[in-house]
Amino acid sequence: MHIDKPAGQPVATAVFRAKRALSGRFAFGLSFECRPGTVGTAAVTWCRARGLVVLNGLRWHARSLRLPARIATADRFALQVQANVWLKISLSFHSEDAGEEDFEIETGADPAAAPTECADPTACEDSAPGEDRLAVGYLPVPARRRRPLFVVRAVRPSREAAVMQLSLRRPAGAAAARQVLARVTAGGERRLLIIQEGRVENSIAFRLRPSGAEDAWPVTIETESALEWSGAVRRGFDEVALPGYSLEEV
Repeated sequence: MHIDKPAGQPVATAVFRAKRALSGRFAFGLSFECRPGTVGTAAVTWCRARGLVVLNGLRWHARSLRLPARIATADRFALQVQANVWLKISLSFHSEDAGEEDFEIETGADPAAAPTECADPTACEDSAPGEDRLAVGYLPVPARRRRPLFVVRAVRPSREAAVMQLSLRRPAGAAAARQVLARVTAGGERRLLIIQEGRVENSIAFRLRPSGAEDAWPVTIETESALEWSGAVRRGFDEVALPGYSLEEV
């Protein structure tokens, strides 16, 4: 299935519903094509969790939209793609237990009028560890910024802690002749990341311990040199198939 999102239409939406009760392993592949030379970002919101995809001139970008092991006909799963450029959005169904014809996909729906609703979001028993991508590609970190750059927010309650992994790197073409320090704060925890002389990138991790559905962790990256960041939240062997963490820009 393909959806053309014109440059003048900032948001494209799709709502997924099963035509019959389903049980098994299900996922939709999401990919989108932009015109060569396109620069910017696309915000992808899947089941209330938002992440950014960097459009850096590459034509194809892809990610997987995982679904629960048991789906009722009353369940619905909402997707939203927001960008200021033309995109060709493609959806492909992946399952050995059902076919794409078992799903109804409504495009152009208002996500506020048809939010995600799922009676049993449990994942398959042998599912891979869950991961919520905050950024696909690298986004800029301005130098000498003292206020939060973004906020990571829990979109549902969870009994398990998760790990937020952030990667920081020097911008393309930046000299690597000296050491770079970055003070990274997530919630109330602060750590120092060092990119050594001659190195381009380094990573840092924070444990997120949720206590409810409204937990939030403001993230501040203080550095004297401009950098770029990318990251994800790894949920381990979470029993829930749907995403748990969302990115909010400040």
